[in-house]
Amino acid sequence: MRFRFTIGKKLIVGFGILLISMLAYGLVTYQYLQKSIELNKKTSEVITPSISKLKDLEIMVTKSKNLMTSWLTDESDEVLNELENLHENFSEDVNPSFSILITKWDDLDRSFMEKVLRQVQELFNWQKKQIAKYGTQNNGSTEYEIDLLLEKEVVKNDQDGSRSKRIGIIQKNIKEAIIEKEEEAVKSSEDINSSFKFLQRTIVVLLIILMVMGSIIAIATIRSIVRPIRQLKNILLEMGHGVLPQQKIPERSDEIGEMSNALESLVNGLKSTSNFAREIGEGNFKSNFNPMSEEDILGNSLILMRDNLESASEEDKKRSWLSEGLAKFGELLRANSNDLEKLTKNLLNELVEYLGANQGCIFVLDGEDDTEPYLDLKACYAWDRFKYYEEKVTYGDGLVGQVWQEEATIYITDIPDNYIKITSGLGEAEPRAVL
Repeated sequence: MRFRFTIGKKLIVGFGILLISMLAYGLVTYQYLQKSIELNKKTSEVITPSISKLKDLEIMVTKSKNLMTSWLTDESDEVLNELENLHENFSEDVNPSFSILITKWDDLDRSFMEKVLRQVQELFNWQKKQIAKYGTQNNGSTEYEIDLLLEKEVVKNDQDGSRSKRIGIIQKNIKEAIIEKEEEAVKSSEDINSSFKFLQRTIVVLLIILMVMGSIIAIATIRSIVRPIRQLKNILLEMGHGVLPQQKIPERSDEIGEMSNALESLVNGLKSTSNFAREIGEGNFKSNFNPMSEEDILGNSLILMRDNLESASEEDKKRSWLSEGLAKFGELLRANSNDLEKLTKNLLNELVEYLGANQGCIFVLDGEDDTEPYLDLKACYAWDRFKYYEEKVTYGDGLVGQVWQEEATIYITDIPDNYIKITSGLGEAEPRAVL
C-alpha cells in the first residue's frame, strides 16, 4: 500500500517537531532553574545560617573564656549570671538548632561539627564544674580552703595551659568550619551564576534553533501547501474566464494531489467536451464521445443535442431529397407526357438511380374494353428475370398483382430463394429487400 503523506500528516510532523523542540527547551530550562533554586535554597536555608551559627558559636566560646577568667578573678555575681545564661543559651538554643541544621550537611562535615559541639559542651561542662567547685570558698579561712585557692589560682592563670589549649582547639575547629562553609557559599554562588549563564546561553541557542526550524517548517508549508493551492487557484480563475490550462498539473499524494487529479480530470473532460462540441458544430454527428460520468450534465446534454441535431439533419436530408425528387420527376412527367414508352424508360432509369436501387420495372394498367384488365410490363432496368415471370400480370397474380389488388405497398426482406438475382460486373447476388 502506497504511503500517502497527507496535509494533515505534514502539519502533524511540522508542529510535532516544534512541540518537541519547545518541550526540550522547557525541560532544559526547568532543570537548570530547578538546580538554581535548589542551590539558592541550600545557600539560604543551610549554608548562610550555618555560617551565622558558627560565628555565634565562636563568639560564645571566646566570651565564655573571658567571662570564666573574669569570674575566677573577682567572683562577680553579675559575671556569673551572664556565664550561666551563656551555658543555658547553648544547651537550650544553639546546640539543638545546630543539631537540626547539620542534618542537612554532608556526612563528613556533619561528623566534624558533631565533634566540635561535643568539645564545646565539654568546655562548658568543665566551666560549670569549676563554678560549682570554687564558688563556695571563704577567702582561705581553713587549710582546705587554702588548697582550693591555690588550685583556683592555677586554673585562673591557666598555669598548665590546658584551658587555653582546649579553647584554642575549639576555636580552630570552628574557624575551619566557618571557612569551609564560606567556601561552600562562594562555590554555591558561582554554581548559581554559572547555571544562570548556561541557561541564558541555552535559551539563546534554543531560540535560534526554534526560529530556524520554524522558518524551515514555514517555508516547507508554503512550498508544499500554499504554493500548490495558489496554482490551483490560478487555474480555477483561468477556467472561470473560459480558458482551459495547457500545462500538466503536478502529481501529489496528499489532499492537494487529489484535488489536482480531480481538476486535471475535469480539464481533460472539458477539453474532450469542447472538441466534441466543435465536431457537432462542423456537422460531424458520428464523432465518439464518452461523458466523464453518468452525472456529467454537460456531456450528456451534448450527446442529447448531437442526437437531436443528427435526427433533425436526417429529416432535413429526407425533406430535401423528397423535394428534389418530386421536382425532378415532375419535370420528367411533363417533358415526356406524349410518349409512354419514352416516359417509362426515362422515368425508370432516373428512379432506380435516384433511389440507389439495383433493379426496377414499371407495369402499366392496360386492356381493351371487352377484355379483362391486366398489368403490362413497359420498362425494366438491370433486369435478369422473375421467377414465374410473365409479361402480363392479372389482377391479384403474384406480388405485383397483389399490390394492384390491395392498392398498398409491399416491402419484404425475407426473399424466397431464387426469386430474383442481381447481376453486375462482379457477379450475381440475391437482394436483401424488395419493394
